[in-house]
Amino acid sequence: MADFRRWILALAVLALCAGLASAQTGGTGGLAFTCSANTSNIPTLRSEGLTEQIGDIVITCLGGNPTDGAAGQKVNITVAMQGNDPITTRLENAGGVSDALLMIDEPTTGCPPNATTTPTAACAGTGPIADFGSNANLIACPNPTTGGCSAYGYHVFGGDGNVYVIQTAATVGTAIAGDPSVIPAGTTQAPNVYQGVVNGTQVTFFGVPIIAPGSNGERVYRITNIRITPAATGSVSAFVVSSNPAALPISQGNPIVGFVSPSLTTAATPITNLPQCVNQTLTFVGLLSFKEAGTFASAFKTRSDPNVAGQSATSPGITTGQGQLPLQDVPGTIYNSESGFTPGAITGLTQATGNTIGLADFGTRFHAIFSSLPAGATLYVSLHSVALNGLGNAPVGDSATTGSYALMVTSDTAAEGSFTTPGLTSVTPSGGTAIELVPINSTASPTSGAATWEVVTTNPTQIDTYNFAVYISYTATPGSNLPTAGVPGLAALGYAPSSTADPTSTNIPRFGPDGTPTSVVQINPCQTVLLFPYVTDLSGFNTGIAISNTSTDPFNTIPQAGTCTVKWYGNISVSDTVSPNPIGLSSSSKNPIWAFDIDTYAPGFEGYLIALCHFQYAHGLAFITDLGTRNVATTYLALVIPDPSLNANTRPPAPFPCIPGSANCGGTTNGEQLGN
Repeated sequence: MADFRRWILALAVLALCAGLASAQTGGTGGLAFTCSANTSNIPTLRSEGLTEQIGDIVITCLGGNPTDGAAGQKVNITVAMQGNDPITTRLENAGGVSDALLMIDEPTTGCPPNATTTPTAACAGTGPIADFGSNANLIACPNPTTGGCSAYGYHVFGGDGNVYVIQTAATVGTAIAGDPSVIPAGTTQAPNVYQGVVNGTQVTFFGVPIIAPGSNGERVYRITNIRITPAATGSVSAFVVSSNPAALPISQGNPIVGFVSPSLTTAATPITNLPQCVNQTLTFVGLLSFKEAGTFASAFKTRSDPNVAGQSATSPGITTGQGQLPLQDVPGTIYNSESGFTPGAITGLTQATGNTIGLADFGTRFHAIFSSLPAGATLYVSLHSVALNGLGNAPVGDSATTGSYALMVTSDTAAEGSFTTPGLTSVTPSGGTAIELVPINSTASPTSGAATWEVVTTNPTQIDTYNFAVYISYTATPGSNLPTAGVPGLAALGYAPSSTADPTSTNIPRFGPDGTPTSVVQINPCQTVLLFPYVTDLSGFNTGIAISNTSTDPFNTIPQAGTCTVKWYGNISVSDTVSPNPIGLSSSSKNPIWAFDIDTYAPGFEGYLIALCHFQYAHGLAFITDLGTRNVATTYLALVIPDPSLNANTRPPAPFPCIPGSANCGGTTNGEQLGN
């Protein structure tokens, strides 16, 4: 690779020297033939992208005196990425023929093609040359790898001065003075579109004819549709090298073709903790957010530019920018889309079946890859991006009418138009339409899944943010540990498709790996926290403790069972004590009470106890007695501490902790509100 870079540098220096020599000699005494390479627009490239389109490279040539009717010299023009960034332009065959194009003289941008011999009113005084130069239609050279195409120069006199047009025949003659639109009968334009052949970090356009434009003319070679995988942030440069610097002298052959910057920030709202023993029905878990990073307002794009005339909706509710038509076909135009220059099926192009040169497969997509989801629960994600309430933290409806908008598609690489439509798995929670998560595995209770959304509308001049809501439903079965408790459900957020998810993908666009998975939801075991404020077994006293599980009752409460862990806080250090067996009358346990004397586990102890019981409706009793002849005894009920695990593992003094699904949310009283 180092040898290749030295070779490219040597050729670049040689091209510069040859260009200077040409500028000094001036051909046959006229203005010297000189060329320079620049970038017509320098785009910002996404550092996460693998198929980022660099700016168009424009080689502009002036002067020269070729002989009328002589065949132009042919050269190979190579673009090599200075930083060894791989070229990822779509390939149209196994030989490396690609979507990268070189066009001569900005075809279709001048006066209307096929104009009559009399200039139209709109072009009056400009001296159009119908069917040639910028007035020409797009015609491709059908030999992209076998020597290119021959062309001849024809010296036209008139309002444009001395201009050489490029034609297929060696017809010699002089145009009618003052009317340069007249070309000798039977003369047609030569091909003006050449396809590039990709080889690693370079693309070559073979057999491009070089015909000087004349003393007052200008020849333009525009190179477009080159895509790369940026290796690093910062500027990206390319070498533009001619195989024959004497025939095509290129100065300034090392243009900057892009600036690379991070383009995406993702976030999930803080993890939501839910109780295992409380049924949930489409409970709002939180938001997944995808935002353009920094000042990169054009990172998110539709498939094609919605501002191009003729784009139309393809699905109900879908706005422009999702079309299949190759309408981005004006050289030099900046299109705000994932697609590049799309000329359509022009004569002579090498094109794979089903492909459209320059057309991306779809607009910008985002995905969420879920893992470690709780078994026994069903996760739902919003079908559309959602609008938020004034607090910015809850969905209040789909965002289709509020600006930038994205819609779910069936998979990362699904064909354009494969938008997910509501079906049997769709639901309508408060805040918009949601759909059941697409499972990645095939188990009856999948613990992983994925969702993908595509940008439908976007604003390339402002920072866009797309938010998607997550909901959960489950039937509480704590006796069977369902839904699974204790492990956070994760979501990896990023652009789609990701090359790590499908390393064989050739889709455009495609992207690098996602960020680190973030926690989105966790099911916590239901528990009762009991406080025994005073216990002792000093000075001849002892304390008996009884803990009951009363979840079995005549009120259709879900029977639960679990262990209790006693933590000791007092005059001596004592290890945690766990009940020998689960407590309860569920199928896993048949004993609803655990009773013990504290001297069994902590002789000589005085202090207080906190018991963490992994079930609801635990109650505690303490019985303190002197064990002797004084016959002193007292009994009290344990206090119940509101479950801190439902409130970020804290014991706030107020308000009373909110238990999702219950009426006991957002109380206004102070203190722990301990009861027994």
